[in-house]
Amino acid sequence: MYASPLPSPLPLPKSKSTLTSPTQLFGGLVDNCFTACVDDFTSKALSGRENGCISRCVLKSMTTQTRLSERFAELNQAMTAEMQKKQF
Repeated sequence: MYASPLPSPLPLPKSKSTLTSPTQLFGGLVDNCFTACVDDFTSKALSGRENGCISRCVLKSMTTQTRLSERFAELNQAMTAEMQKKQF
């Protein structure tokens, strides 16, 4: 029988504490930005300052999450390449 040229995929962790669902990420984003930016409850509408703060907060959070995802993919690719080198 031939040896597989590709390494077997790494098992995914099954613990709920190690995986963060998109819903949890979004919930955390909403909670963090709301807490940091909204402080005037005398009106139903957001003030201009609150609206700007929320926009900046969401942009920062999304930019950070995107960069973390990119970095994780880079590290995963490097680990996969290293495992392939060790197999041959």
